[in-house]
Amino acid sequence: MKSLWTPTTRWTSVTEEGLDGGTVIPDTYDGSPASLEQVRTNVARSGEISQLVAGNFQSSVIFVPLLEINPETGKALDAGAFSRQLEALRVKYQNERIQIHITGFTKIIGDLVAGLLQVMLFFVVAVPVTVAVLYWYTRCARSTALVVLCSLVAVLWQMGLLATLGYDLDPYSALVPFLVFAIGMSHGAQKMNGIMQDIGRGTHRVVAARYTFRRLFAAGMTALLCDAVGFAVLMVIKIRVIQDLAITASIGVAVLIFTNLILLPILLSYIGVGSQAAARTCGRKPPRCRRTSSTRCGASSTCSPNGPGLM
Repeated sequence: MKSLWTPTTRWTSVTEEGLDGGTVIPDTYDGSPASLEQVRTNVARSGEISQLVAGNFQSSVIFVPLLEINPETGKALDAGAFSRQLEALRVKYQNERIQIHITGFTKIIGDLVAGLLQVMLFFVVAVPVTVAVLYWYTRCARSTALVVLCSLVAVLWQMGLLATLGYDLDPYSALVPFLVFAIGMSHGAQKMNGIMQDIGRGTHRVVAARYTFRRLFAAGMTALLCDAVGFAVLMVIKIRVIQDLAITASIGVAVLIFTNLILLPILLSYIGVGSQAAARTCGRKPPRCRRTSSTRCGASSTCSPNGPGLM
């Protein structure tokens, strides 16, 4: 710890008798005008102006280094509880004449923990809105649920891999899981749309999943790898939080290759999509009535209640 009150904060001067020095705030300090003037003189001779003391002598810093592990409990520092203790001290000592500003990475983490409810509320609102938009486009509950499920699985795998590799979310990367979820929804919607169109043409769901996988896997993986490499390039910036952000985002995007490009088609091959939703993607009515035109899909097919049409 270092402040104007600590004995390690000293001043030194050269006199005709040699070197002279002492603590910036001497033991005789009593708050009188004379003592304040002596402290001002000592601060000027200590070299702490713009270090511990502002240039206008209106503010001072109390620097407190923190241990990551609590030596009494052996556990990691609870940033949330520590932030609440600091806020209690601020409320106790701050008034109209004294303003207390608290900075530091641990305090930022504590503020993030305090605002975790707002972050979770944002996620709770974002997911239903995304689901509603996707369902409005597909009108198929089962496929919409699968896309959302695979995107959420990607977020869970990302969090698990980060914990396994010894990384944690910090204030700068707290929103990366939302980014991963959004990218997953985008790629998942493309996969689902391809499968729905193939099923709408009369293809069996397993064959449709296989066709869509072959058709979109290379393009989707290329896009996700470009995203991952783009985030990984941030590693060249020699700032720890930026590098952690790059690792977090790259891991999340890489996980999407398995969850949305591989897992999603497999699940859709088992569950399939609604017949009405599949027919709607091709601009046709549901397969209750026979129809031989498929203008939007650019193919001719025959729908019947007994089975898929003949391509």
